[in-house]
Amino acid sequence: RQNSNWKKPMSVIIEGEVVYPGRYPIDEKNFRLSDLLQKCGGFKESADIERTRLFRKALEDVVDPEMERLSRIPPSEMSKNEYRYYLSRVNERKGLMSIDFRNVLLNPESDDNIVLQDKDSIFVPKMNEFINVQGRVNNPGLVSFKPTYNYLDYIELAGGYGFRADEEATLLVKSKGEQFLAKDLNYKIEPGDNILVPPREEMTFWEIFTTGLTVATQLLTITGVIITIVRLR
Repeated sequence: RQNSNWKKPMSVIIEGEVVYPGRYPIDEKNFRLSDLLQKCGGFKESADIERTRLFRKALEDVVDPEMERLSRIPPSEMSKNEYRYYLSRVNERKGLMSIDFRNVLLNPESDDNIVLQDKDSIFVPKMNEFINVQGRVNNPGLVSFKPTYNYLDYIELAGGYGFRADEEATLLVKSKGEQFLAKDLNYKIEPGDNILVPPREEMTFWEIFTTGLTVATQLLTITGVIITIVRLR
């Protein structure tokens, strides 16, 4: 006979750079991240704690009605705000939780030490000893991390700025997604970070026309001044 009080056992998975990866049974209310880290033996020395990710299965099937609507509309027919919203969410990884795992280790009372839910999964990547330089550089790809290097040094390792590179708009993108304008230097470059060099924007016909007209007007003005000076002599 069926037992009306029976419930399917709940569990979570942790994989990657921990001492004992695998599936662990959890309590419905009280099993927190710190409990799982203790059970699995904690992070290995090779673990990249900053890039550790927690995915919540329960959130993967949540539907965004606005994205459902926009996915049926050609980008050319979207308003400016609609297009921005679409771009900001089109590559979103559903179920990805924003967790500071280092904070969980340092302060178990922090808000990051969340209660785990059934089918949550955690992946702990291996420490990345490279910087990823992409975009308008001559040799894009991974370059070795050097603690004393700034963004210009890494761009040089990637062959230097390429054709039509927008040097002023170079970005430093952290492993968790934060973006900084590279020239501001208000960040710390760490293994696994990305340096992106965008192309300069193409000038429209109207911009080329108005720029040319401005230059031509200035030349005509200078020519007129020169002719006037010559005649006065």
